[in-house]
Amino acid sequence: MEKKEPKIMAEGFTNEELYQWMREKASAGSQLQWALAQKAHLQQALAQIEVEILELTNAAALEFADKNLDPIHHH
Repeated sequence: MEKKEPKIMAEGFTNEELYQWMREKASAGSQLQWALAQKAHLQQALAQIEVEILELTNAAALEFADKNLDPIHHH
């Protein structure tokens, strides 16, 4: 079944004003898609660096046999 085209109530708008409005909406939609893609990319990069930080934290950790000698926790 063929879809009907959407109808826009554009009372008071000239054709040129309506086309300008549609161009602005289309541009905003494209910019939104780009921003969402960037957000997803940055979230993935953040998740990767968080895993790397955890691995490096574990690799850099020092274990002291005598907790009294631990310079970080010794007060």
